[in-house]
Amino acid sequence: MRVFVFEHLCGGGMLGEHLRPDLTAQGSAMLKAALADFRAVGVAVTTCLDERVKLAVDGIETTVVRTGQALEPIFDELASTGDAALVIAPETGGVLESWLTRLESLGVISLGCGKSAVALCADKLKLAEHLQLNGIPTPTTHPADDDRDACFPCIVKPRYGAGCEETFLCRSWREAGQLRRRDGFIMQPAVARSFSGAASVSLIVHDQQFMPLLAGWQYVELDSETPPRLHYAGGSMPLPEPWSTRARDLAVRAASTVPSLRGFVGVDLMMGDDPNRDTVIEINPRLTVSYVVLQRLCRFNMASAMIGTVGPPEQGAADLDPSSCFHDRLVHYDAAGNIVDRGLL
Repeated sequence: MRVFVFEHLCGGGMLGEHLRPDLTAQGSAMLKAALADFRAVGVAVTTCLDERVKLAVDGIETTVVRTGQALEPIFDELASTGDAALVIAPETGGVLESWLTRLESLGVISLGCGKSAVALCADKLKLAEHLQLNGIPTPTTHPADDDRDACFPCIVKPRYGAGCEETFLCRSWREAGQLRRRDGFIMQPAVARSFSGAASVSLIVHDQQFMPLLAGWQYVELDSETPPRLHYAGGSMPLPEPWSTRARDLAVRAASTVPSLRGFVGVDLMMGDDPNRDTVIEINPRLTVSYVVLQRLCRFNMASAMIGTVGPPEQGAADLDPSSCFHDRLVHYDAAGNIVDRGLL
């Protein structure tokens, strides 16, 4: 089998633009982890790299994309010479959807989510409406420029965005008014004291089978600006019980309502002090930084699960039981997936 793995930020999608070091670090870490997993299961792997990105990818057939070159023909050629492709890209601005459209036009199998799933999950307003219609607890969400239903404190973030991009905590109309713009943004109530914290669950979806992996806490920091801006700061795994089982169950419930989810998927949640307050915040239809950490902890190969050469726990593969396929250590990691501390559970 031959697979083309493409990461937008590092693979040339930012040619002619500034490469943000923090986002490039995240993209590089995800790309390197995915390449290593596919190579480990005997897949012939190809990728491409922006000439400014210095990433060691030994044993991987790599095409360097240079300033002045057109990325699309390179993408087309590398994708077309493979049996399948995995695209790692943000949903923002339709970036991920556009690359998937390109794969579709080439007749190349995508190991990631389908376009319809990406379009729904990328639109945080439509996703909130979809989850509510399907009985999944999620925050009340409305356009940030609609003053009728505003309540404070609230989170203001792009309707179409990824991660903590341009995400703010507004505690009053005065702070909301200080934002540069609110059109194209959404508002959601900020969490109350009855919540235990932000969490995430990673899933691998293959043939409509949902394999929940380790759940973990997510760390978010506020800067000193007014209104304060949120910044993703990594997290820790595994999530202790009883939150872990609750988080995995709710993540599978939420993901199963979205048609054409495939491959690696991340679900962000807020865990309540009691199960009735557990809430889904959003669904990420792509690889996330959690993949980097899971690759180091997981006793099975996640690339194998994505291409279907190993089955989900429901099929009786004991080594894929989420309760037994990870090492017995608590791991803290930074925003790029670097492990910064280990401790016994």
